[in-house]
Amino acid sequence: MIYVKLNTEDNTIEYAKNVYTTEEGELILNFKANPELMKQYGFKELIDSPVEFDTDYQTYTVSYVEDADTITKQYHIVYLPIETLKEVKLKKLADYDISENVNGFILNDKTAWFNKENRAALSTSIESALLLGETEITFVVNDKEFSIDIPTAKQMLAAVQRYADKCYLVTEAHKRAIKGLSESEDVVNYDVTTGYPTKVTFTL
Repeated sequence: MIYVKLNTEDNTIEYAKNVYTTEEGELILNFKANPELMKQYGFKELIDSPVEFDTDYQTYTVSYVEDADTITKQYHIVYLPIETLKEVKLKKLADYDISENVNGFILNDKTAWFNKENRAALSTSIESALLLGETEITFVVNDKEFSIDIPTAKQMLAAVQRYADKCYLVTEAHKRAIKGLSESEDVVNYDVTTGYPTKVTFTL
């Protein structure tokens, strides 16, 4: 058990130590090992039952309540400042935006993705193949090589690009909505996963 003494002026506590100095300057050794002695000098058992809270959005303050035999530590859960909450929520949005939940299409029942640089490079390769009169293009997805005709490749790339465009617009709309919120609870409860389009699906 932990014994403490409450300072009622500022509602803080003093923990019992192995060596205690009395108001008269006397040193008491092995003070923590003697509950009865601690009680004589105003120390009481600390009742501490920590509460669960969301560390992403909340913090807490503490106060102490004293009764005849114990001192109880009370936790008061509060939201972080609203601008901090918005920063946290925007970070969650950014993380979701780059996750496979958004950045992905389905190819032969497996998730794959062409990021912006991949799409630009593939578009250049397709146009180059066309100029050279080639009829097929080869690309790699999930460590597997695929060779398809140029029209199919162009259609596939266009579908992925338009999907990415739609996702971008949804993410930007979420950003504006989050920044415009004025209540802490609304920020905390805002769902950054809604509104995204269905992933495009291909079979090769």
